[in-house]
Amino acid sequence: MIDIHTHILPEMDDGSSNVEESIKMLGMLSEQGVDTIVATPHFYIDKAEPAEFLQRRNECFKKLSDGICKIDNLPKIALGAEVQFYSDLSSFDRIEEFCIGGTNYILIEMPFFPWNGYTYQTLNHLSMSRRIIPVIAHLERYLDFINEKEVLLKLKEAGALVQINADFIIDRTTRRKALSLIKQDCVSFLGSDCHNITSRPPNMGEAADIIRKKLGDRGFEALRYREEKLKDSLVVY
Repeated sequence: MIDIHTHILPEMDDGSSNVEESIKMLGMLSEQGVDTIVATPHFYIDKAEPAEFLQRRNECFKKLSDGICKIDNLPKIALGAEVQFYSDLSSFDRIEEFCIGGTNYILIEMPFFPWNGYTYQTLNHLSMSRRIIPVIAHLERYLDFINEKEVLLKLKEAGALVQINADFIIDRTTRRKALSLIKQDCVSFLGSDCHNITSRPPNMGEAADIIRKKLGDRGFEALRYREEKLKDSLVVY
């Protein structure tokens, strides 16, 4: 499995607090059957300059790399970012450097209020003009204020893919909705969105088990197909 949404880089954002915690998180993911992860620290255009963010990301990744260099059987790591949506995102000159592991996929955190036509135009411009595929992070967090069917259709038309968090499947109050979206082929990727080993730990294994149990291997393989397609072009360390 691949976990495309993690906050595992030490001391980078509100995720892992140190190298030791990052190593424990990687170990947990390995035990859950995850062989590849994408480090996606938060990037907010109004809080950090792109160059500053990328430098910090590289420094934090080096700390982690130095800490795991003699440890076997940990997941491989690709670099990316969870990029906050903003009005000029489709004109962002350095956007390729924020994509997932050298691919043309980018993880985007959408606004936490109703989206308008310009929102979809921005996503469409990314996919059509910039050839960047938007991956909408944790779709479930927006369901309270969007028209689900309408939004899913508009996202598809804009060339965007959808990621959901493992918690969405694990939580019994939202599990049916999560499984329904997977069954309808509305979900492209699963992510843990892990931040630590306590309150927001890696939980991909439990979510995968539920998918297999409720939807069978076929339901799980639909996600695996997209994961493998991404992994084929992923730059990992």
